[in-house]
This record gives sequence, structure tokens and C-alpha cells, in this order.
Amino acid sequence: MEVIPRREFERLIAAALDEMPPQLMRLMDNVAVVVADRHPTEDLLGLYEGVPLTERGDYGGMVMPDVVTLYRLPLCEFARNEDELVEEVMVTVVHEIAHHFGIDDDKLHEWGWGCSMSLPPSTGRATGTGASGSPGFRVIATESGEADSLASSSSRPLGVRP
Repeated sequence: MEVIPRREFERLIAAALDEMPPQLMRLMDNVAVVVADRHPTEDLLGLYEGVPLTERGDYGGMVMPDVVTLYRLPLCEFARNEDELVEEVMVTVVHEIAHHFGIDDDKLHEWGWGCSMSLPPSTGRATGTGASGSPGFRVIATESGEADSLASSSSRPLGVRP
């Protein structure tokens, strides 16, 4: 499939986040969702970097957010058409958010939320994927780290959420 512009890709992510159950999104804590063109060293569709909720002890103060990154170019290259891209973005969003809740790759693949693409394993607490109303926050940002506030399919702006 032809690569889609960044803004259009961000709208696909916003739509996928809008499809997440509100009850689940309310449980998310201190999470940023960002877009990058490609992981610098691995062939990934998405990546979770942070401390899952199930592993957090005393988690207060000035803690940097967990980060979910979706990689635009590999996702576009992986999909054969726009419908597959929409589906793979949704799978990748669900997969990476599941890591925030402490669900590992083996369990996600067992439940059918993995990707058919074979990818190298991640290291450390970062977990890669081959394939609203939160009290935490979510951000869709560019690779340079500048936050892009954009309207989702429900016209609810995304950006930093208190």
C-alpha cells in the first residue's frame, strides 16, 4: 500500500483510540501515544516503553509518561490496502495498550492480538508489536516530540489530557 501522510495516519490512531472501551481508557495512567516513521534499529509496527501498571510500586511525583509509539511506514508497508491499514492500526493500538496493563506478548498472541509478521524480540521493559476520557493522558506527537492536537472521528480533540 502507498504510504499515507502523517496527519491521515494520526487520524487512524485517533479513531482506534476512540474505539477503545471508555472503562479501559479511564484506567490508563500517564501514557503518551506518539507517531514515528520507523524504529531506528528494529522492524516494528509499534512499541510500548514504560512500567506496566502491574509492576508499579510507589508511582508518584514527577514520573515521565509511558510511551506507546506507532510506526507509520512499516504499518503502511505491511498493509495491502486502506482497510488492512485501519485494522492493523487498531490491532497495534490494542496490543501496545495491553502491555501498559501488564499483558505480555505470549498472552496477546494466544488471544489473537498479535501480528502475523515475524519480528525480533524486544529488550528491557520496551515491548514491540509486529502488527477516551482517560485520567492519565495521551498525546499524539510528531517524531520531533511536538504535540499535534487533532480532532478525532468524534471531533473530540486529542492532546494532553489531565
